[in-house]
Amino acid sequence: MRVGGFNRVELVVREDEIAAAVAQFNEALGLRLPAPHAIAGHPVLSATDFDGHIELVAPVGGAGPFGRRLAEHGAGQIGPLVWEIDDVDEARAWLDDHGYRITFEYDSRAGNGAERAAGVHQLVLDPAQWFGFRVTLMRRSAPPPPPTTTEANTALARAFCDAFTGGDWDALALVLHEEFRWRAPTARHRDSPQLVDAPVLMDLPGYTKAETLEIFRRTTQACVGGRFDLTPVSFTAEADRVAMEAVGHAVNAANGRTYDNRYCHLFTCRAGQIVELREYQDTLLLYDVWMAP
Repeated sequence: MRVGGFNRVELVVREDEIAAAVAQFNEALGLRLPAPHAIAGHPVLSATDFDGHIELVAPVGGAGPFGRRLAEHGAGQIGPLVWEIDDVDEARAWLDDHGYRITFEYDSRAGNGAERAAGVHQLVLDPAQWFGFRVTLMRRSAPPPPPTTTEANTALARAFCDAFTGGDWDALALVLHEEFRWRAPTARHRDSPQLVDAPVLMDLPGYTKAETLEIFRRTTQACVGGRFDLTPVSFTAEADRVAMEAVGHAVNAANGRTYDNRYCHLFTCRAGQIVELREYQDTLLLYDVWMAP
């Protein structure tokens, strides 16, 4: 097994501090840590500068081993020490031959878009065999070509759907820009007796990021099983905009009515985040399921 040298140390910070930590480490120490991203299937946020030999990790909701370490020992905890290797299969065989145990294996290619872009395969070793230290062996695949602007923006739209469907509001907050606005343009005039008093959806100035996340939380909590699926159907991207056809599905827990709306979402993106969402939908169905007596 050939070891290519030490790669990085993982620094454990609190969930509510990781964004500030990324900004401070980059500004003060000249690092190039990216915006934190969620790790699929694990309660962890991560930001890695491989060439700067630092990864910041934060437990989501205080869960997982990183959450336990912070709870037991406070801030400033050191996570695994990571060495690079050339070949994962060769390393696995060497470790097995020498009686070293692998307690966890992680291949980022099976994760979300941000994880796939990192392109790492890791073997986490048993601390009991390494004098209590957490040692990880890692292979980096050849870096993929940088995504085009339209590909990156489409990935943001997909990440929006994934986070919304999973009820992962922390992950969704990372996707939305601080200046984000959610708007639902509709006709302003009502004539029929049935709809003349129906609420008019918000168009201008639109809901802020904080307002949007709170509305999403409350809406999902009002659904059977706390579940509201948003499934993308198609994407069309140009410049800084992505048009997405999507299908929603939820059941109103208060009246048992099924909400299976069809959407056209128009996202505007800036600096790797969504800065505006214009939402077009069947507003009669919205009224029928959520508002009508």
